Amino acid sequence: MRDGAAGSIWFRALSSGDAALVHDLHGDPMTNAHNPLGASPDLLASERMLENWLQHRMDHGFGYELAFEGNRLAGICGARRDLWLNMPVINLYWRLLPDFWGKGLAADLGRHALDIARSATPLVDELTVARMLPGNAVSVRVAEKLGLTRRSDLDGEAHGAHWILYADSGLVP
Repeated sequence: MRDGAAGSIWFRALSSGDAALVHDLHGDPMTNAHNPLGASPDLLASERMLENWLQHRMDHGFGYELAFEGNRLAGICGARRDLWLNMPVINLYWRLLPDFWGKGLAADLGRHALDIARSATPLVDELTVARMLPGNAVSVRVAEKLGLTRRSDLDGEAHGAHWILYADSGLVP
């Protein structure tokens, strides 16, 4: 458990029984307003997403975690290895349910995701990045609060959208 901006939030690693919770997050259109792939269409799609995330944790020893405020699901965050513009990266990820927006929790989830990424053994030339759509002002503010540096040289296209990137300088914010 850690103290968050809105009180005590706690995190736990995803488990195989979490498909319904993943779907609560990824099936919600408002939660996915800045996701060019949109909301997960059904529980089966969320189960597949969860299986991929669990496999990543088994392969790499780190991944995504659910975030709770008290006994209520608040969001999800973490980090995972990916390729961006043909280079290895650790991609940071945070997402909150709308009931938890505007409480400062996005920065708490982003900080936890960065802690997870920094605990991983980096590959040669592997950057830790946060990518977002240009119109996602909240994620831009979170990235800046985390001390990430805007890297316009790494902006690019994926999933039919233009993404902007921020990268970790390795300094603790």
